[in-house]
Amino acid sequence: TYVYGLFNTALDFKNLVPGITMALGVTAVPAICREYEKNESEKLETLINSIFKYTSLLSVLGGAFIALCSREILSFFYSSGAEDIVEGCTSLVRAFAVSVPLYSLASTAVFCVQAVGKPERSILPYVVSGLIRAGLNLVLVQNKNYILFGAVISGAVGYLVLFVMNLYICISASKVKFDYLSIIIKPLIIGSSTLFLCIFLFSTVSFTKFVFVNLLIEFALFSSLFCILCILLKLLNFKDIFFLFKSKKNGLNT
Repeated sequence: TYVYGLFNTALDFKNLVPGITMALGVTAVPAICREYEKNESEKLETLINSIFKYTSLLSVLGGAFIALCSREILSFFYSSGAEDIVEGCTSLVRAFAVSVPLYSLASTAVFCVQAVGKPERSILPYVVSGLIRAGLNLVLVQNKNYILFGAVISGAVGYLVLFVMNLYICISASKVKFDYLSIIIKPLIIGSSTLFLCIFLFSTVSFTKFVFVNLLIEFALFSSLFCILCILLKLLNFKDIFFLFKSKKNGLNT
């Protein structure tokens, strides 16, 4: 019961970032549906790639920061009354945080499949993903070398499969060209670079004695460095952002 309590505590932090990025996918459905029905292939491609790109960037930013500051985040919530939760959950929260982009991208892919009028085809990916997760849980969670980390692995693999299968359905139906460089490769490079730079920075510089204030300062520094790298790699495009929100507004009005 205690171990399951640790698992549920870690899940709260794992679900935080996907819960935020899910809003992007939900609001994008009417816009994608509108462009798909109008057969505007160029606009549809820009819109779908933009949604996936910003989902990827937000999830990598949030996941990397939680992985970096997992102990401090847990200390802020639990150090006063349950210090054992901090010790028991830090590594688990860090492991879940690394897999956060997979959960976010999978949900966005599901929304895109629904937006292009193929919701029934997303059933099979859910079934396959569920079977994979259940099978890996049976093998890994019972292994004393994995235990709860087996659930991290099974969840990551299951949602990777869910993402890939739904992405294939979306691309096949919409005939768009998926921008793997801007959606997968560059965000991972930026996220890992920011993470390693901040590990070095935060280990050499001390801020205040207050955990919450430290978290605010660290997030400001982390997100600023992340955004600078995004600009340098030409991932943040204000014209692209305006097009995204304009498409959403037009889709909702329609």
